[in-house]
Amino acid sequence: AAVTGAILTAVPAALLELPRLRHLDLSNNALADLPTPRRPAPLVELELQSNRLAFPSQLCVFHRLDLLILRRNLMAVLPSCFSRFKLLRTLLIKVNRFTAFPSVVESLPSLIQLGLEENQIGNLPSFVQLRKLEILKLYHNKLRDITPLQNLPALAYLHIDYNNVTHMPVLPLLRYLLVSWNALETLPALTSLRQLRCRGNRISALPTTLLHVQLVDIAINHVSTLTLDRLTSIEDLYIGCNPLQISFRDIAMLKSLRALSFSTGQLNETEFRSRNPLLDVRQMNHC
Repeated sequence: AAVTGAILTAVPAALLELPRLRHLDLSNNALADLPTPRRPAPLVELELQSNRLAFPSQLCVFHRLDLLILRRNLMAVLPSCFSRFKLLRTLLIKVNRFTAFPSVVESLPSLIQLGLEENQIGNLPSFVQLRKLEILKLYHNKLRDITPLQNLPALAYLHIDYNNVTHMPVLPLLRYLLVSWNALETLPALTSLRQLRCRGNRISALPTTLLHVQLVDIAINHVSTLTLDRLTSIEDLYIGCNPLQISFRDIAMLKSLRALSFSTGQLNETEFRSRNPLLDVRQMNHC
C-alpha cells in the first residue's frame, strides 16, 4: 500500500492493523507522529521518508521489518526499542539531525545495508556486533577517525565522501571505496577493490595491490607517478589535476581501458584520439 505526497498529518490506526499488509509507503507527507496499533500488521517493508518524525517509537511493534526507510525526517536519536528489529536488513536514515552515531544500530544483528548520509556525526562506535553489514554510506558527515570500520568483516561497499578522514584502515573484503574530498595522504593495501573514487585528497601514490580494480578516480591529488602495468583490469581512469605525465605507450598496455580523463599538460590528446578513436578521452579544464 502507498499513500505518498498527500501531505497527511495523521494516519488511522486501522491502516497499521491490516492483517495482510506487508509493504507500506507513507513517504512525502507531514507526519509528526504515528498511532500505536493494537494488532500490528505483519509489515516487512515500511517507508516514511520526507516526513516530520522526531522519535518514532511507535514503529517498534513491527518487529518483522526487513526494510525501514526514515530519510529526511527530524530524528536526532533512535528509540532504544529499535533493538527489537532482529530481522531488519536495510535501515536508511539519511538527512536527519544525528550528531552521534545511533547506538541502538549495533543491536541489529541482521543489518546488511545502513545509510546515515548527510548528518553531523563525528565519531563511530566499535561495530563489534554488525557482522553482516556489507553496505555503509556515511558521506557528508564530520568523521575523522574511521578505524572502527576494520571490525566490520563483511564490509564490501563504503561511501564516505565529504568528511575529514585522515587515515584509511585495512578492509580486506572492500570492493567499492568512495572516499573523495577528505584529507587522506596514503591508502592501505586494498586487494579486493573493483572501484576506487578518491578525488580531492592529498594522496601521492596508489598502492600496488589494485590488481582487480576497474575504475580509479584519483583526480585532484598529489600523484606524480603511476604504475600502470599493474592496472590490468582498469576500464575507467581519472587522473586530472595531478603532477603526473603519461604517454600513449603507457596507456597502450591497458587493454581494457575505455575512458580516460586528464588535465592540460598530462598527455597529447590529439595523439591519443588518433591512435585509439574508440577511447573516451576527456580533459579537465579547471583544477
